[in-house]
Amino acid sequence: MGDVDVVVLGAGLSGIFLAHSLQSEGCRSFAVLDRRKGIGGMWAELKFPGLRTDSPMGLYAYSFHPSATTTRMMPTREELLEYFHEVVDEHRLAQYMHFEQHVRRAEFDSRKARWTLTTATGTRWTCRHVLNCTGYFDLFDPYIPKIPGMADFAGRLVHTHSWPEDMSLEGKRVILVGSGASAVTAAPALAEQAQSVVMLQRSPSYIKSAPLRHAPWSAWAIAAWLVRGGGVFRWLGRCLFALIFRRLRREALREAKDYNEKRHAWSAGCPEALAARLRESRAAVDAVVDRLPELRRHFTPSYQVFEQRTCFAPGDEFFMAIQRGRLSIVTAHIDRFTRTGLRLQALTESESRLAETFGEPETPEHLEADVVVLATGHKLSLLGDVELLVDGCPQKMGEKMAYQGGLMVSDVPNLFNFSGYFKGTYTLRLEAEVPLVLRILQFMDTRGYARVVPRWRGGEEDVDPCPQVGLITSAAGYADSAWQGPNYAKRDAAWRRRPSVGKQMPWRGGWNYYEDWSHCHEAQLEDGTLEYGVAQ
Repeated sequence: MGDVDVVVLGAGLSGIFLAHSLQSEGCRSFAVLDRRKGIGGMWAELKFPGLRTDSPMGLYAYSFHPSATTTRMMPTREELLEYFHEVVDEHRLAQYMHFEQHVRRAEFDSRKARWTLTTATGTRWTCRHVLNCTGYFDLFDPYIPKIPGMADFAGRLVHTHSWPEDMSLEGKRVILVGSGASAVTAAPALAEQAQSVVMLQRSPSYIKSAPLRHAPWSAWAIAAWLVRGGGVFRWLGRCLFALIFRRLRREALREAKDYNEKRHAWSAGCPEALAARLRESRAAVDAVVDRLPELRRHFTPSYQVFEQRTCFAPGDEFFMAIQRGRLSIVTAHIDRFTRTGLRLQALTESESRLAETFGEPETPEHLEADVVVLATGHKLSLLGDVELLVDGCPQKMGEKMAYQGGLMVSDVPNLFNFSGYFKGTYTLRLEAEVPLVLRILQFMDTRGYARVVPRWRGGEEDVDPCPQVGLITSAAGYADSAWQGPNYAKRDAAWRRRPSVGKQMPWRGGWNYYEDWSHCHEAQLEDGTLEYGVAQ
């Protein structure tokens, strides 16, 4: 049994960041618990071909460790894991980490103002505060859409997020189901291995080209070269990286502010803003289909730009795979699995007219496959399979209000959640929210408080009817799927299982880096929203 001031759940991107922040603060004991055997979180657990981030390394990496293990613009899984190990080793964070600690139950005792965490093996940890860094995906339970006839398929059915180590695609006909980031990331890599790959999508996503690597004469590449030189060169490289990171974050803040202003104009129905957004959406499609005109329908989403996360194709690998004939795209709804593949539903009349207008090849009625790969995302779950109780009472997320975009939830003391952005660079939200959490903890220490809990005092009219908790505002299939775990009431509609948000801060959903950065820096700790107390 361990007793500390703070327990950090998860040793991935967020957990490592929190470990460094608490270490730097130096005034409280803490432990990082992870159910896996090592660090890395999602990047260690997922292993499908081509896995990489779709955020630039300059934004994805930590500002406190501006180092580069790669010159790739968007680093691969292997490069990110190398970076995480570098951070943990250099900052001596391994001493705080405890692995194979699968926390299954967390109970807060208001009288003692302490959490008791119980693992799957019965080990107990007690602490004052829990910092949840398990993210918003259940990494151990991928989302599998209900498609009739799955048991009839004679080939191999796999999910990108449960990739078998013995998987060989040589000489195989592959159908890749999905159109989001996982599908766009995996498709070129699968096309290099398989005989053929068909990416089957229900509806298209926006896909944007991006450079594969930084130019060899760029400041980033020069800084990386200096760091690898060691000694004084390493120090100079770190200084240059610090300047680069500062500039990139200023640009991200400026872009987020611009988006924030546009979003408010869209919400207000401003004709000029809506027209500009439509032009932007069309331009995003035109940038892709100018070289692939017969595929326009496959790259024209049914929603406008910014409504869902944009996918990126570094080095045009995705488009080059299509042009080389190794990858093809079919946009249609699945009817059912068959013994030899997938039978598709007929196109609607409007879809048929579009296909004919663009000179698109005829959509097949049936796709043959040896392997079907589902790139359909994960089920969503705050706290995963941890059962949450306060004074013996189970806590249901659908009954809660989200404080600061989900950083805390109403009526649950001393629990902070770090979940990054659903449509943007994960690390930026960490860097906005962590200083606020440390400020709350320091305020409590100064005043002698032992617990803090957000209290919702609004009425039904103050709840935003649009169910958006900043990080989850997507219409993707897995986002609309049921939220999983013991803290979600299964009888409710899927979106009602999430915490609700208010119409005004600090209860409004976190939208982007600019809004979160502003609200977290300006957050008042004694405005009556946060209720403080002492142990009895």
